[in-house]
Amino acid sequence: MLHGVFAELMGDISGRRVLDRGCGGGQLAFFLAEAGAAGVVGIGASERMLEVARAERSHPRVIYRRATMEEADPDGTRVAWALDRYAEEGAREHRWFVPGVRRFHGTIATLINRLVDAGLAIERVLEPAPGEVWLRERPQDTDERRRPMFLLVRSRKA
Repeated sequence: MLHGVFAELMGDISGRRVLDRGCGGGQLAFFLAEAGAAGVVGIGASERMLEVARAERSHPRVIYRRATMEEADPDGTRVAWALDRYAEEGAREHRWFVPGVRRFHGTIATLINRLVDAGLAIERVLEPAPGEVWLRERPQDTDERRRPMFLLVRSRKA
């Protein structure tokens, strides 16, 4: 489901360099490299998730780095995701595939404004949710329609 949504959002990425912020276990970074990206930098705050990404989703055109968005250079060289304490931004520790995953929560405004402040022009914003076909095949995912699974933002250097 999500690969199709990502492909729709990003368009043709052949030969492009991509930053995957909050790359988790590297699923999207790997997908992007396989789809023809010239290079993908996956950044995440959790060393444990980066270890998973490096072990299970290595690719010659993917580099995984431990960093937050604020630390990424200009060249781009979840058991539960409860929406709680939304206005309290900062580090949060969760169990997502493995215990001790450290994520950084920011409001939508903060996330979007960081992109703008970094000199990027926002082209499109999507919040994908599972559709009827997906849920028929995976009824255990019904709760995934109760809140946004992802916030996807397509942007370019302004």
